[in-house]
Amino acid sequence: MGSVNLFGPVTGGYLAYVVSIAARFAFCVITQMFFSRYAASGRATAVQSFGLGWIFVHLGDFLGVVVVVLVQAGLAASTIALDQVAAVSIAVLVVATMFVLNRKSFSLEARSDNAETSDIEDAHMVERGRQEDEDELGSRIRLLAADQGLTPRETEVLGLLARGRSIPYVRDALFISKETAATHAKHIYAKLGVHSRQELIDLVH
Repeated sequence: MGSVNLFGPVTGGYLAYVVSIAARFAFCVITQMFFSRYAASGRATAVQSFGLGWIFVHLGDFLGVVVVVLVQAGLAASTIALDQVAAVSIAVLVVATMFVLNRKSFSLEARSDNAETSDIEDAHMVERGRQEDEDELGSRIRLLAADQGLTPRETEVLGLLARGRSIPYVRDALFISKETAATHAKHIYAKLGVHSRQELIDLVH
């Protein structure tokens, strides 16, 4: 409304449209940034995280429609002003942006060179320890797979299951159907003599 008053109905209308599209694009980017951290943590595959991101984007669209209906009712009753709605919307977007960008993985906070160096060294130590554990686990998996006569694909599935991954995760990670992943898991359980994923994890570890 302010852009229409300032620039006229035509130019102002175009500006308002551009601003609304930019705001929705920003919301999509913020949402996907947040869920990319979810995938990076190992709790979901990139495909699952991407899907969750768009679910929340569409949920935001739905809530936006609800808010528009409520705002229109408030404007008609003169209980709220359009300027107030704009101010609150901007504040919500800014707070959401700060929440995502201030997370550890997207931290923009300036730190001293010593602190950055220490963080890098700590990260390298953690990564080395993780790599050593991963190499040891990988060796045990390959040894077990060879002893029990697992196929190369079953060995891949075993590696994921032994790390606590779910069947949907295996499906997305190996680009196979859920039924195929479940069948591989069933064959692995039979060959290893286990009856659950926890028993498999205990056996490998």
